[in-house]
Amino acid sequence: MINDNFIKNHTLLECLQEFKGAHYDSKSRLDSVTEEFKALAKKLLYGGYFLISDNNQEILKIELRSVEFYYHEEKDDLVDKNDKDDKIICDPIMYHKNPKTGKKKEPFKTGVLNPHQSGIDITFEDYSEGKKAEDVVYRASALIRSFVVIKGDDRKTDERSTHLYDYFLNNSPLAPNTEIKIKWVDAEESIKDELYWGHRLNVFTFDEKGNKTTNIDNRKWGFARLPIEITHKDKNKKSTPETYKQV
Repeated sequence: MINDNFIKNHTLLECLQEFKGAHYDSKSRLDSVTEEFKALAKKLLYGGYFLISDNNQEILKIELRSVEFYYHEEKDDLVDKNDKDDKIICDPIMYHKNPKTGKKKEPFKTGVLNPHQSGIDITFEDYSEGKKAEDVVYRASALIRSFVVIKGDDRKTDERSTHLYDYFLNNSPLAPNTEIKIKWVDAEESIKDELYWGHRLNVFTFDEKGNKTTNIDNRKWGFARLPIEITHKDKNKKSTPETYKQV
């Protein structure tokens, strides 16, 4: 299990590789996986930064300010069949999951960046060499919701997750001598414990027919460095403000 002690002694990639899906740990599987997300959030928010460079020359750094976790089980392999209250954990809004019909999706290798219409995910799915899409038990990822751009002594906060594309690519020209690189750098200093959490932005529950409802998904899988405020907008365009509280 991933906890505060584990994240302080391992790299981000090692922490992501340690994740094995939702298991019991003296509490329900849902509560246990939420505890692991808390620890991973501390690692992501305080344990390092993205370094963007061109031909080994630093361009800028990206520190994460808030992240949201997504977790979806494709199969019931992790469910305790002797516990009537234990059910498969589903996350219908997740992008990278097997469709009900059509071609299934191969698992991402742990630590892959997955760009999509809402931003960029850091993935840590049920992956092993040669695993087939139909054998994947769970999908897991962390969406970079907001971040801080550091260029020299200048620091700029950006709350638009999709703007991360621009900073990662850095308006890269089509030129033979351009070598844009993106890598995660683990920080050497100790990881802070200050953490705020709340619901994921604009994530609502779905009914049995797969239709989106107006009820906010009550899983607190959104984490931030500070008490940020978000505003949910449901399918009827009703707005619900929320401020992240300290964990």
